[in-house]
Amino acid sequence: MLLAKPQPWHDPAWPGRVTSTVIFLLLLLPAGYITEFNPAVFFDATSLRASKQFLATFFPPAHSLEFLQLLVQSAWKTVAIATVGMVLALGMALPCSLVANRALSLSRLGRHRMGLLPAIVRAGIRWILSILRSIPELVWALLFVRAV
Repeated sequence: MLLAKPQPWHDPAWPGRVTSTVIFLLLLLPAGYITEFNPAVFFDATSLRASKQFLATFFPPAHSLEFLQLLVQSAWKTVAIATVGMVLALGMALPCSLVANRALSLSRLGRHRMGLLPAIVRAGIRWILSILRSIPELVWALLFVRAV
């Protein structure tokens, strides 16, 4: 049985990828200049000293009783805040989802049309939910951290 000679691997999209990378880098250079980005600052003696001091605080790890108590209290506080946030979100999301849902409306069960005011309320809630869903969680986190 004769085996065919293996064909060399060829990526048909490589010209587009190389072009995209070059364009990205060409756009990145002026952005770095405008923002006064200077990578040499990372290797400055002052920056290296500050980095060394920061990393030195990790060793030896803190394991005193006071620190562990603070750690447990802070972890419990975080869990409590997350739980309250989830309960509040659920309390707002359930009624909104029931109002925004077409399949569960009373007008779908009967033969009559939905009134103008309920239709406007449903459309408004659907718009609000769509807008809220389009905002990433990280943006919400930054907003709430900034507010507190």
